[in-house]
Amino acid sequence: MKQLKLRFASPEDAATLLEWLQANPENDFDKDILQYPTLQVVCAYSDEGPVAYLPVQKALVLESTARVPGISDADSAQALRDFTKAAELMASAQGIREIYFLCKDDRLAAMARGHGYEELPWKTLRMKLQ
Repeated sequence: MKQLKLRFASPEDAATLLEWLQANPENDFDKDILQYPTLQVVCAYSDEGPVAYLPVQKALVLESTARVPGISDADSAQALRDFTKAAELMASAQGIREIYFLCKDDRLAAMARGHGYEELPWKTLRMKLQ
């Protein structure tokens, strides 16, 4: 296997990027990302030319919520609503267009769906950097 090189995509790559994104429907490509202010596209290439592109965007990730034990559903929903408003403000200030909420609690997830979040069909993977 030969080593590929990396570079940022250029405007000349746009047509190929779009063609390849549409040619891989299993990716479930969201065309909205092409308009995101934080979008960067990385190109993997060989001496023969590009072999793959990776659109990368900044997103705001909401982690685990720390709620008082025994909190009522109403208070929990209100806190989530307020946290969401704060997250929207932070995201807007940074040009971020997507907010992700990590949640295993089915009740809290149902509340989140009621506040504009959608459940995604993809696995979530994480890499921690030092």
